[in-house]
Amino acid sequence: MTEVGNMQREVNTAGASGVVQNIVNTADATIYGIEFDGRVALTETLLASFNVGFMDAGYDDVFFDLNADGIVDQDDINLDLPRVPPMTYGFGLIKDFDLGASGAIVAQANYQHRDRIAYTDSNFGWIQEADMIDVNVTWETPIEGLSASIYGKNLLDEVQLGNDTQLPFPGPNSTGVNNPYQTLPSGGTFSPLKKGRLLGLELTYVY
Repeated sequence: MTEVGNMQREVNTAGASGVVQNIVNTADATIYGIEFDGRVALTETLLASFNVGFMDAGYDDVFFDLNADGIVDQDDINLDLPRVPPMTYGFGLIKDFDLGASGAIVAQANYQHRDRIAYTDSNFGWIQEADMIDVNVTWETPIEGLSASIYGKNLLDEVQLGNDTQLPFPGPNSTGVNNPYQTLPSGGTFSPLKKGRLLGLELTYVY
């Protein structure tokens, strides 16, 4: 459990000519969380890993108008704390193949889930949930320190935003109405995308 008093935040809102950022003490909050992780050797050459985390975060008292509706009330207290996923979980497998004099091959596959999170204090900006699958196959060559890999990241090609900041300039899908976690925003948003599916080769030499 973590208690935060007089939480200092950089509150981003849409102003008349652009994004307005205010650094203010917004609220008191309490965050509860628990996490488990571990590894299990299924065989001498096969290792499984897992992780799961739960978080319950909420405001105890709010003294700044987080949703910019002109008053500080229960609607502000009911908002989610930014960037606190209620649940994360994942699992992975690592398999070793001994090639004798030719070195070894290490194959890895990982799956990771993260729930939807609020990005802005108003919850008007938010980041969708993500299910990520990454794989990697590495040949550890007989030459000391030299390895070659083929990898894939975000194999499901999940769309992920780097941030989601509200702008005052409307777009074709703007609604003019602000609500937490709405599909269509009130105005425009600055929402740069993270990388999609990535496939590659990598040659590594450690000396």
